[in-house]
Amino acid sequence: CGLGAVGVASALLGHRCISTDLAEELHLTEVAGAANRVTIASVGGSWEAAALDWRAPPTWVLEEYWDTILASDIIYEDEQAKPADAAQTAFLGLLLKLSFSQLLLAERERSVVLTAAFLGRLAAHGLKAVRTD
Repeated sequence: CGLGAVGVASALLGHRCISTDLAEELHLTEVAGAANRVTIASVGGSWEAAALDWRAPPTWVLEEYWDTILASDIIYEDEQAKPADAAQTAFLGLLLKLSFSQLLLAERERSVVLTAAFLGRLAAHGLKAVRTD
């Protein structure tokens, strides 16, 4: 989740937010959240950072009903990242286990082919995808 900017911004609008990433990637997110904690509380929002591995989600993730899932930068492939298919499979597997109203996915389209494949996989599992530019 990098800096957790989307989660922090949502919390600053008064929402309850949990920014997640792999445990080893959470440090910058925690720093950004801590810097905004007082302001978040003053507007009635809440924010926290939590470790989440899509392949083995903790019970609290599976038991919660999520109004909105905000995700970004998950459709990619490069020499330093896991292959796109493995990442997409893990994320889709998590989505299929969750109870939620909507997923808002922000992506910088690196590959038309990868994006189309992921949207196709969502549709194949009954998840409606609407693309906006």
